[in-house]
Amino acid sequence: MLEPIKPLLVLPEVIDPSGWFEGKHHYNDPENRYTFNFEGTPRSGEITFNTKLVQPSEFRSYWDLLEPKWKGKIVTVDPLISGPINAAQLFFYKHPDLGAKFLSKLYGEMGLTVVRADEQLMDWLSLGKFPIGFGGRDVDTAMTQGLPVNQFLPGHMKEGSSVTAYNGTLSFFNRAPHPNAAKVAVNWLLSREGQTAWLDYNHKTGGRYDSLREDIPKDKVAEGARRTKAGKYLTLKPEWNDELDAIRDLIKKALPVK
Repeated sequence: MLEPIKPLLVLPEVIDPSGWFEGKHHYNDPENRYTFNFEGTPRSGEITFNTKLVQPSEFRSYWDLLEPKWKGKIVTVDPLISGPINAAQLFFYKHPDLGAKFLSKLYGEMGLTVVRADEQLMDWLSLGKFPIGFGGRDVDTAMTQGLPVNQFLPGHMKEGSSVTAYNGTLSFFNRAPHPNAAKVAVNWLLSREGQTAWLDYNHKTGGRYDSLREDIPKDKVAEGARRTKAGKYLTLKPEWNDELDAIRDLIKKALPVK
């Protein structure tokens, strides 16, 4: 169904990888051909907290989440189903300073409360029933509504943050009705002008995303979604998705039997 992206690129500023994060083009498919990532937003474990109950200064490492004082006070969406929490699981699992040991202790020793509905998780966090939550979907919306929730800024934890695409990938169908027009659109979207316009749109609509282009202004990127030159990042590779079954199996074994 899809055409490779690279042959479609003609603008020098788009083709030149030096203008992009890590000096290369990023893709969201194992072959690095068909799904181009133009967005790369840093996230710190998909952790949401109630701002009335948690002081960010209490945490400088993800290991601080395993302190006894937080046992029984963390709520999570079901860690065995697909969703935003998978990005956090991959980040923890593949990070050399966290790994399987961190996941096993988090899910096996901290008395996490598991919910199936994101709405319930966000309600409980907003009301203060739980101070900390994992895998919330609509955190940005809750924040714009003035609810007392937030997430850790990229770089807050010493282990850094993950980088992956949440809302910015591009693919090209091989039977497009107007392929030449589509090719023009592809090159404009990935250009400096196009990515600047995309960030401007996100700013106006409250979106918290960062472009993988490094050679454009980032003043309109929300602080909680902006990469910095001094930041420590682990870019999530598409082939790591093949390890999600192993991660879920590890978590399933760690969860207390009820």
